[in-house]
Amino acid sequence: MSLLRSLLFVPASRQRTIDSAVRSAADAVILDLEDGIGPGDKTAARDLAAVEEKVLEQMMDADVITADIKQAEAALAKDQKEIEAEKAALARELTGVEATLAEASAARTALVAQTDPKLLAMFDQVAKARKGIAICAAAVGLGVVFGIGLFGVITRRNTIGILLGIELMMNAVNINLVAFSRFSGNDVGMVFTVFAICITVAEAAMGPHDFLPLVPVVEGAGGRITDWDGRALGLSVGTKGRVLASGDPALHEQALRRLAG
Repeated sequence: MSLLRSLLFVPASRQRTIDSAVRSAADAVILDLEDGIGPGDKTAARDLAAVEEKVLEQMMDADVITADIKQAEAALAKDQKEIEAEKAALARELTGVEATLAEASAARTALVAQTDPKLLAMFDQVAKARKGIAICAAAVGLGVVFGIGLFGVITRRNTIGILLGIELMMNAVNINLVAFSRFSGNDVGMVFTVFAICITVAEAAMGPHDFLPLVPVVEGAGGRITDWDGRALGLSVGTKGRVLASGDPALHEQALRRLAG
């Protein structure tokens, strides 16, 4: 508590006197309710002093609120300066990273320029050859599967055998689409494979060898394949041969609700 250097005694009988005392430079204002007031004015002076006390309390509260606001503004300004300093540091760090990347790119360009063009061409040819060998292997595999299916369609005389042959031929086409999609670097072939297999297909009495190969194809193309209870497929999952595959996850959820109902 600070030391009071000046005290001002004021009779509390007149509002004008009290207002003048409050505006003065005194450290404290003391309202006189006894000696400086006549006997007939004491009651009015006490009422006036009570009102002034409430007003002064409100003024003090306002001063406290003002001080809190100024303190908060000072803290906010300090935080703002710290944020600006951090932004400047991050900007300098980003500039350094960009300079490092530019140096690395320039070094790579210089290294490529110093490399023998014949060696680079040989690397490109090796990469193309590896891709061509992989595509040829896939083509041979799907050709064998397609030939087996075609042989079954031609030689079989019963409906089941013919349908199995057609299914093998369709699977060969799907292998073709997936293989070329894989080696071309886009998902168009997988999307067509999913549409070729199903938009929404629910089939019963399927074994793991029937549906497990389709899981990466369907999910890789953005679809979903589960059992009829919505569980992920696997060797340890008891599907009871009931599998649901959909090209659209939302459509898959609707189909699951239909099967559950």
